[in-house]
Amino acid sequence: MLEGELTVDLDGVRSVLGAGHRIEVPRRTVHRMWNAGKVPARATWQVTPALRTVEMFRTIDADPSAAGLMRMLWTFRHEFRLPLRSRR
Repeated sequence: MLEGELTVDLDGVRSVLGAGHRIEVPRRTVHRMWNAGKVPARATWQVTPALRTVEMFRTIDADPSAAGLMRMLWTFRHEFRLPLRSRR
């Protein structure tokens, strides 16, 4: 984290990252991040292997409609997966 805060939910465990903090997300781990703060957050991250991650984010930005997101899920199925929830 460069500045601000990001709330992170990593495999069901929630934490808040501030400036100077870092986190590693293991492969195939369900995760999400968002800025719940009142100020902008800036962070850098590295995805390895990168596959087509940059292209995926550009595609999402170009067409954030429901249909566009469905196409993105199929096109980038190796870069992005929806979490599967168990039925209990």
